[in-house]
Amino acid sequence: MNIVKKFIIAGALFAFIICRQLSPVLAADAPGLDTSSMFYKANENYNAGKYQKAAELYEAVLSKKQNGYLYYNLGNAYFKLNKPGLALLNYRRAQKLIPRFEDLLSNIKYARQETKDKIENKGYSQIIKRIFFWYYLFNEKELLLILLVVNLMFFLLAGTYIYLKTDFLKWLLIMLGILYFSSGATVLTRIYQEKNCPEGVVTSAEVTARSGYGINNVILFKLHEGTEFMIKDTKGDWLKIQLADGKKGWIKNSGADII
Repeated sequence: MNIVKKFIIAGALFAFIICRQLSPVLAADAPGLDTSSMFYKANENYNAGKYQKAAELYEAVLSKKQNGYLYYNLGNAYFKLNKPGLALLNYRRAQKLIPRFEDLLSNIKYARQETKDKIENKGYSQIIKRIFFWYYLFNEKELLLILLVVNLMFFLLAGTYIYLKTDFLKWLLIMLGILYFSSGATVLTRIYQEKNCPEGVVTSAEVTARSGYGINNVILFKLHEGTEFMIKDTKGDWLKIQLADGKKGWIKNSGADII
């Protein structure tokens, strides 16, 4: 079996695996209820300086329909209410949906500067983000669309190659196959990360990190509103978290929320 046939068979198997993993993503795209009037009323309250009422209305709309700009507006309302933890939480939620919105990125940067805990990132995350920039440049739906387009091109070219076996088409198919597997791996990685490596933000004024779940365990450190972390494990109403500098501890989930 030559390399092109192996590529086509592997591509078909890969497409099957991806389709099985994407069903929850596609199901989440179902349209919500019509909440236009509530959205306009929330904007009116925000413009009138009634930020608490605006935040409540934005929350109500988001309970029915997910939208990046709604999360952005909700983050702005909480920032006006001097709740930086809730502001950053909703900015980060918005970032998942509208990752290239410049105003949002500026607000995230400013909100992080205003947090009390300045935690140095000792890992390689910044280097990784620069190398795999496309992973952070597009949201989940956009990555899926790119994958579907590349998938269609791959199998159309594979069908063409069956009838016109030229060296040019052979190498073009191999290059497109590499792009296809790369985009597929990116989508699967995003899905895996969303399911198994969630991030969170401290939303209370202060939380205590302990050596284990339960108030009788040793206090390791304290965190303040707006601190971001990765969730490593859960036990009841406790979260095992890891900070950017590698520190780990258990906190009560009542003082934080998942992005």
